[in-house]
Amino acid sequence: MEDVQKLVRKVEKADLSELGGLLEEAKKIVVPDFDKLKKGDEKEREKFEKMVELSRAFARRVLEWIGREPFNDNRPPTKEDIKRWKEEEKRLKMERLRKDGYAARYLDVFGNLAYTLVSKRLYDEAFKLAVTLPWLCGEELVIDARLFLPREVVERLEEKGEMELGDPEAYLEGEEEKYVEELIWYATRKAVMKRMGDEVDLRGEGALEAVLRNRDVLSLWDRAIIAYKAKFGRRDLAEEIFPDLEEAVDIYYGTPY
Repeated sequence: MEDVQKLVRKVEKADLSELGGLLEEAKKIVVPDFDKLKKGDEKEREKFEKMVELSRAFARRVLEWIGREPFNDNRPPTKEDIKRWKEEEKRLKMERLRKDGYAARYLDVFGNLAYTLVSKRLYDEAFKLAVTLPWLCGEELVIDARLFLPREVVERLEEKGEMELGDPEAYLEGEEEKYVEELIWYATRKAVMKRMGDEVDLRGEGALEAVLRNRDVLSLWDRAIIAYKAKFGRRDLAEEIFPDLEEAVDIYYGTPY
């Protein structure tokens, strides 16, 4: 637990150029014991709370790196919002973001963990972590494939990539696309809420109770996305989460990753 707390302080004080190394540190220590969490082990819960704090600290720095404020997720997105987000994507210097890949690397640690917590039916813990994840637009979620490929693959690519892998740049672009696609499906905040909607559909009342218990920490967008996914099998439960299901559909399709 102490190592997580130390990393929180490092993240808060670090230069943006240091975030990559700190995310590598986080990847090694943000590993909760799921069985102990399920049993309510007090020390493991305290450690997990520090992980949530660490995620929140990284999220603030990632948005600082991107250069924008968090989206307002407690009102429905308007056409003007969506237009502005698209214009914002055009403004971003994609190559700068790709070079560091902080948003993708952050989701690889904390977003994947939130999704796993839902899958393990640790719903309360999943919500605590998921609401720290920032909403991200497409051009913000890019990464140089050299940052996540095994070192030996990168070295081979740089030495004789055309002989073994065809066009090296095309290979790298393909790997990046696959990596980011996986994050979109399993690590973004929207992905976590979609997974929770599936849980309400499949598990029924137990999952619904978890959503209602956490209503105060979930944003309008969170609840709309959960309800949208749940409505296909359990419309009755979906309406308890978000009574206006037509609005939930609009929010689902209007929100970014």
